Amino acid sequence: MRFLKNKIRLVEEALRRKQNKDLVVESSREGVLEKINAEPHIQSPTNYSSQESSNGRTRHQRACAKKPQFDASANFANPTKNMIINYGKAIASFAASDLAIPYIQTYFDKQMITKENFTAFMNQAKNKIAGIDSFKSLFVVAEDDDSETAIFKQLFGMLGEVFIKYFSVNWIIHGRVTNKLVYLKYRGKMLRRIQNPEGFTYIKKRFEN
Repeated sequence: MRFLKNKIRLVEEALRRKQNKDLVVESSREGVLEKINAEPHIQSPTNYSSQESSNGRTRHQRACAKKPQFDASANFANPTKNMIINYGKAIASFAASDLAIPYIQTYFDKQMITKENFTAFMNQAKNKIAGIDSFKSLFVVAEDDDSETAIFKQLFGMLGEVFIKYFSVNWIIHGRVTNKLVYLKYRGKMLRRIQNPEGFTYIKKRFEN
């Protein structure tokens, strides 16, 4: 009888040890996952929309929320009103943010430009965007532009493509523009105009092409 009790006691102790070991493994696994999620990382374009901050919004959404956006159209009869201004200012804000750094880090590493000068240029450019002409002038290199300004404009055009392709949907859906479906519809047209600035003319005359 005593032998049977001892055997039962040993089995119970073995079961308790196994349960404790499983708890430790599970706890360690959760700790590793929490550490990975907490570590800073560069957001890739494909994961941008799903990577959110602790308050449920991405860093770019919070940045856009801090800066007042032009209303896409106070008059629904003209749904494209201020579209160029809104897109231009959004691209400039993106270019001046840390989200753009991975795409232009090579220029900083080679000391072709400085991050401070580029950010200052983008912030000034954002305030000057008032229509197609002022927006277009930011990525078309003029004859009297110095070498640094020429690089800034080339990078602005490149980052404009990046923003339209990978970040604009998030900006449209979560931003303050009114005619979201119209903005989504014109993404492709805006991208083609940035890639071919010579055809970037008035929105009513040429933007439907």
